Amino acid sequence: MVAQMSGSAQNGFAEAIAEVARQLQAEGSAQETLQTMVELAVSTIRGCDHAGVSIVERDDEIDTPAASDDVPRHVDALQYGSNEGPCLDAIRDHAVFQTDDLRAERRWPNFSLRATRDTGVRSMLSFRLFVEQGTLGALNLYSKRTSAFDDDSLRIGEVFAAHAAVALEGARERDRANALEEDLKGSQQQMRRYARQAQFAVALQRSILSDLPDRGPLELAARYVPAREAAEVGGDWYDAFRLRHGATAIVVGDLAGHDIDAAVRMAQTRSLLRALAIDRDEPPGRVLCRLDAVLAQLHEGQTGTCVYGQLERHAGTWTALLANAGHLPPLVVTPEAARYLDHPPEALLGLPTIPQARTSVTVALPAGATLLLYTDGLIERRDRSLDETLPELRDAADQLSDQPPDQLCDRLLAQFAAEPSDDVCILAVRITARDTD
Repeated sequence: MVAQMSGSAQNGFAEAIAEVARQLQAEGSAQETLQTMVELAVSTIRGCDHAGVSIVERDDEIDTPAASDDVPRHVDALQYGSNEGPCLDAIRDHAVFQTDDLRAERRWPNFSLRATRDTGVRSMLSFRLFVEQGTLGALNLYSKRTSAFDDDSLRIGEVFAAHAAVALEGARERDRANALEEDLKGSQQQMRRYARQAQFAVALQRSILSDLPDRGPLELAARYVPAREAAEVGGDWYDAFRLRHGATAIVVGDLAGHDIDAAVRMAQTRSLLRALAIDRDEPPGRVLCRLDAVLAQLHEGQTGTCVYGQLERHAGTWTALLANAGHLPPLVVTPEAARYLDHPPEALLGLPTIPQARTSVTVALPAGATLLLYTDGLIERRDRSLDETLPELRDAADQLSDQPPDQLCDRLLAQFAAEPSDDVCILAVRITARDTD
């Protein structure tokens, strides 16, 4: 039975424990607290020459993250390897385990003799480290002397272990809070970086998608709206320009990807298509075949869709010669009705197996007709199919057939893409009635 301490002894004990608590509660990390714990154990607990801490990890593995020197690490490794020993019993049985002579110990036969032979340790004292939430591990004290630990060692060790467990749990909470704070700072920095990238991408896209040219008898209007999440800016584009033989070229396309790289590749593809179209007098299908070949060399793996058309007037009648590379169908809106072109789209741009030829389809455009090209952000929805949204777009355009191209684009955007989840491009070309007279 433990003897009662005198008043002076009690005061000395209280002062020692108060100093232990003060040092353990210092604002350090969990690892720093563990190291302080073992160093204080050697200097505070009578008979202790070496100290280590066994900690139960999340996967129920046990490790020694802190020790006063190499002796505890060696002894602990022998316990873990043999799956027996005082520190493991302290953790499993929620009790204090002590041995005065490890050489004569029979409770842990696979561990005891080897530990004495390999390390010289004879006395051991292990305390469970625990808080209300559960067992954290064990505080292990070692000596190479027999019967090194007495009643005072046990009494001080128990109080020491209680303070150490509370200090360790507090340090872990600080570590978790600091980690969360660092994660938050990192997330905020990343958000700012994404915001800058998005601003750059939108600015790049807007600078490329400049004002449309004046094409005289044709009324042209276009709109570009970035995704609601600015970081989702991608490869949508529109274009209109004059060809060498006098026709007006129109394009709406969408390259795969939603980042700055996609915006840059879009700019390059737009310029390539312009150069190829102006270089030779060829139908749209042939121009897109050449674009396929160039993309395969410059941007391997890059795919996309587009509609490329050439508008010309012959003998007072306007026609559009169109090629469709995997894009949504163009919409022709006349005062009488709105209809999609029924020619099916052909292969995407940039596929590894480039088609030998692409088709060019001629479409007559009567007076007052509007040819509408658009990207999928206008009508694609995660919860609805194109079989639903395409008819809705056709019907809405039909109701707006008398609106000028600018107002037609704005009204369609307001109805279908007020806050789009994907980029949206619209290009509308109106054949004025007076020009066909």
